[in-house]
Amino acid sequence: MALDKKLQMLQQHFDSLAQRTDSDGIEFWFARDLQPHLGYARWENFQTAIIRSVEASRLSGFKELDHFRGATKMVCFTQQKRHLSRWRFLCFNLKA
Repeated sequence: MALDKKLQMLQQHFDSLAQRTDSDGIEFWFARDLQPHLGYARWENFQTAIIRSVEASRLSGFKELDHFRGATKMVCFTQQKRHLSRWRFLCFNLKA
């Protein structure tokens, strides 16, 4: 499979996982939704990668809250989630 075709398929797959805010239509991803698709079996390992990405973003001069948001979603119990902006998602994927 050509690299361009594979990248297109990956983009479509991750775009299908994207969420949007109701009020502003801002696109974001829940970290827990991305976790298995990026090859992380354990949340603790993925959370460590997210923390490193947040720090890299801050050191690059970007405001953390512009690209990373904490969120809590009730399921059977409270689970910590993070919202990633499209820009940070792409950078996070390239660095992970």
